[in-house]
Amino acid sequence: MTRVLSIDDLATYWRERAEQAGELHHLALGDSLAQGYGVSAPEHGYVGRLAALIAAAPRTPVRDSNLRVCGARVRQLVDEQLPAADVLRRRSVVEATEGLVPVGIEAATAGMQIGEFGDGFAHPDDRGYQHYTAAFWSAIAPTL
Repeated sequence: MTRVLSIDDLATYWRERAEQAGELHHLALGDSLAQGYGVSAPEHGYVGRLAALIAAAPRTPVRDSNLRVCGARVRQLVDEQLPAADVLRRRSVVEATEGLVPVGIEAATAGMQIGEFGDGFAHPDDRGYQHYTAAFWSAIAPTL
């Protein structure tokens, strides 16, 4: 059985990634799904996979920030994560990319099989997060 990383392991990884230099800033907001809970490595969650795809696009160096909070609800995103994102934006002169659209959970989970969820069926495993990546990438790729 594949070892699943703890919340603390994932949080440490994303804090360290936020310290890396990069002209383009990839910012993720959300809950434990954005953190990648259920994966064997942070790069296997959809935010980690998107970071790799964005970095591979012909553009400037990328810095990743993941402001996720496990268990976050919309109120927490609005009250805590968005203000933190605004501080990052002012500190690093990040501009939002026009034309991005929200990706519904239905698109992110389309085609997932029961075997692509981890223990408890609350979070995808490494394979299941590929569906999330594909859904978000289809919205991001045309803007790069």
